[in-house]
Amino acid sequence: MGKGNEVDLSYVSSDELVHELHRRIGDGDKYIAMKIWQKEDIENVLEQRDDTGDVTVQDVLNTGKLNVLNDCTDQEWQIIADAVDTAVEHSLKSRNHKSVDVRRV
Repeated sequence: MGKGNEVDLSYVSSDELVHELHRRIGDGDKYIAMKIWQKEDIENVLEQRDDTGDVTVQDVLNTGKLNVLNDCTDQEWQIIADAVDTAVEHSLKSRNHKSVDVRRV
């Protein structure tokens, strides 16, 4: 590992990097979630179909359609927005509840 939170990727394998990210997510570091897609995932989908013929993982990658897997979708941003809304609502209810309790005393 490099200085601070930097990672020197020159000697870190991809498996080590994924393990480190999982550790940081579990430790409550600045990362909250992660998705890693593997070629094995494509192989599994290919195996589930009967009509793939000689289509390979590389053929699937060459379509370019998987490039969007790196992008954060509107739906994923909405999940974050919904979580913020819920936290704000809970906070407001808690504050309102405390102010009501104080007035009763």
